[in-house]
Amino acid sequence: MISIIKKIPKILLILILVSAILWKFKPDGISEIGWNLLIIFISTIITIISAPMPLGALAILSLAATVVTGTLSTSEALSGFNSDISWLILLALFVSESISKSGLGMRIAYYLIGKSRNSLISLSYTLVICELILSPAIPSAVARGSGIIYPILTSLIEVLNKKEKKEDINFYLIKVCFNSTVITSAITLTAMAANPLIISIAGTFGINISWNTWFIAAIIPGLLNLILMPIILYYILKPNDIDISEVKEFAKNQLDSLKGFTKEEVLITSTLIGLITLWIFGDYLEINATKTILIGCSLLLITGIITWDEVITNKKAWEIFIWFSTLLMLSDYLVKFGAINWINEGIQYLIHDIDKAIMIPVALFLFFYLHYLFVSITAYVSILFAPFLIILLNLGIPEKISVMVLAILAILSGGLTHYTIGIAPGYYSISGVKVQKWCKIGFFISTINVLIWLTVCAIWWKFINWY
Repeated sequence: MISIIKKIPKILLILILVSAILWKFKPDGISEIGWNLLIIFISTIITIISAPMPLGALAILSLAATVVTGTLSTSEALSGFNSDISWLILLALFVSESISKSGLGMRIAYYLIGKSRNSLISLSYTLVICELILSPAIPSAVARGSGIIYPILTSLIEVLNKKEKKEDINFYLIKVCFNSTVITSAITLTAMAANPLIISIAGTFGINISWNTWFIAAIIPGLLNLILMPIILYYILKPNDIDISEVKEFAKNQLDSLKGFTKEEVLITSTLIGLITLWIFGDYLEINATKTILIGCSLLLITGIITWDEVITNKKAWEIFIWFSTLLMLSDYLVKFGAINWINEGIQYLIHDIDKAIMIPVALFLFFYLHYLFVSITAYVSILFAPFLIILLNLGIPEKISVMVLAILAILSGGLTHYTIGIAPGYYSISGVKVQKWCKIGFFISTINVLIWLTVCAIWWKFINWY
């Protein structure tokens, strides 16, 4: 028995003990179920941050806790798996897997590199365009950045460093690719897994943000940021410009080795065009994003592009589906049983005497830079998004603007360090620079990115009558 207990992660034992104590000390103004759910939710977030077990396993433990303690019924605990948003993520991950498997992502990248001009800045923009093209259809920054762009980048660096090591050029290209993944993740709802989580949290406040709404709000500031970012990094890092003819030749050879477009690539390309078209015009056609991806995934299954074995063996997709659905369920019932309202009242009391002109920038500043305390964007969004959304709403900021401003800050803050977004460790590992330099550049470029977004959003959102 003792040997079994020793195998249980210490953090879990501590949380069980602390939760059992807190269980008996319910404060005034919150229901018993709401208090119990809040304890389970906070415990879940702590385990996500400390990562004693895989995310999917931690989600199962959270589900069990809600049922075993009698806080929720089994049907209530599993209600997150009925969510449209949960299925949107799962099905989109299946579709994105077909892009990687078919080589379509590589083909697009090598084609664009082969067509770029003979300069470093031109190559950097080519890599940015690759990211932008792939981002709406691959709902995972890690799958897109680490699975497609990263191996292409490492191959290009190898070609560039054949004769002599070019550390300044390597670092510049790494930072461009890294930041392009971060920025494109903010442009569409389906560009990273945290985005639907943000939408689900907003939904608990009765705020509906569709794929089209997100896209319209983010496309102009996002594109401008992508245009300026390589230039800003070029100015900050000052890499030597080079002739990239060898890289272009390498890309052309790689493209030739892929031969002509396969039937699978044609079908996937057609499906992706259809998906993005329906996502953009879905509001007008009354077809939501989940229905769209369901159609697209079905087409790929019918045509054999995706096999059923690939669906059931996609461990990463199913793990994301499990933990996301669990967090979604907890968020929904925190609202239903008054926990969020209790937090809201506490926040209102704390900020009621503070001038809006001071409180708004302070709140945004804190929300952005508090990401330094979190290794996971999921944990960061799960624990901070709702409280800061409450602050902005209480300060009189319009609902859609409050959600989108916090969404943008949450995603862009992923560029701050070598740990604040899933793709960061991989890129940092090949950069050859010290942590201090990576984080210093991360601080500067992330802050500049935010200033670009907030400035352009203020103008663009006024133009589209958001305020």
